[in-house]
Amino acid sequence: MIPEHIKEIFYNTLLGDVSLKDFEKWLYDNKELEQLMNSDDYLSLISFNYEKRDAAYEFRNLVESQIDIVGEFPNYRGEIETRKLLALLEEAKQKTPNLPIILMDFYELYCDGYYFLQTLALVYGLCVTTYWTEWSERKRKKFLKKAFPKLKKEIDCVIMWIKSKSVTLTGEIDDDGRRGYTDDGLQDYKAIRY
Repeated sequence: MIPEHIKEIFYNTLLGDVSLKDFEKWLYDNKELEQLMNSDDYLSLISFNYEKRDAAYEFRNLVESQIDIVGEFPNYRGEIETRKLLALLEEAKQKTPNLPIILMDFYELYCDGYYFLQTLALVYGLCVTTYWTEWSERKRKKFLKKAFPKLKKEIDCVIMWIKSKSVTLTGEIDDDGRRGYTDDGLQDYKAIRY
């Protein structure tokens, strides 16, 4: 079994929260991982060139396809997708300057299969995607100011669905490019809510 603190390092590196340079330093400094992994997998990690141009992409492929540690992550891809989405939702709640881009991202994610983002996507994301470039700066600010209280409430709702496991991201993408998730009873909840 791989301890949670080691899984966290892998997750955070794959998410980009920990740089490959920092991961490499941690790898060389950490003797625990060498004891937990088989020697071939550990050698693959130690001999990997963390400084090459496509290192992030190749590191992900290495971890996903060659390293047995992935077997220790029951829903590895789903965890990464969940963390990415929660980070987007939390940033949107903070009303950062990236909010319009994040709303467009919600629309794209909805179109790609995350149908539980329906309200965020169709009420806010589609509006921003369609009109943002046409609106004056004054109109943009007015839209965000007026929309934000309900937007924040919807974001909180989606966060609650994810954290309570009413929605579980699988990290899988089907042949049509749709992102996978399960929604344990969420459809009944949404039907009552809307």
